[in-house]
Amino acid sequence: MVEKHYIRLTNSIKRDGMKNKRPFELNIVIIIAVLFGILTIIVSRYYIIDEEVLFGHISSDILPYLMAYIYAGIVIGIIQLIVAYGLYKGFLWAWYVAIIGCSAYLISNLVFAVLIFPDVFSIVLNVACIYVLYKPQVREYFGKKA
Repeated sequence: MVEKHYIRLTNSIKRDGMKNKRPFELNIVIIIAVLFGILTIIVSRYYIIDEEVLFGHISSDILPYLMAYIYAGIVIGIIQLIVAYGLYKGFLWAWYVAIIGCSAYLISNLVFAVLIFPDVFSIVLNVACIYVLYKPQVREYFGKKA
């Protein structure tokens, strides 16, 4: 039998052909990513639909920047859904993007906690997601050395 070599975007397949079992904690991170992706898209879309009602009192100088921020929210929501799919399938790129995204959210939440309002829930959630993604069995699922 001739052995075939494939270039994969993931290392989630063991050498004997058996697929690694997805860790339970990773399933929770995936569910959180899907929920936040959907919620981000819905909330951003709501602001676009009700632009006149919500932004009627805002000056026209600021409105384009605010709309760009809202459209960026839709893009971020779509990226969160794509990363959740990548985490589900065991793609290594999704692990890296999830680590970068959680770290960026954590840094922004810490800055906002100091400057404006402490959002303890978001801080704890991002720290928990980073912790789960660095667990040895999760790293092994993505083909990284534990």
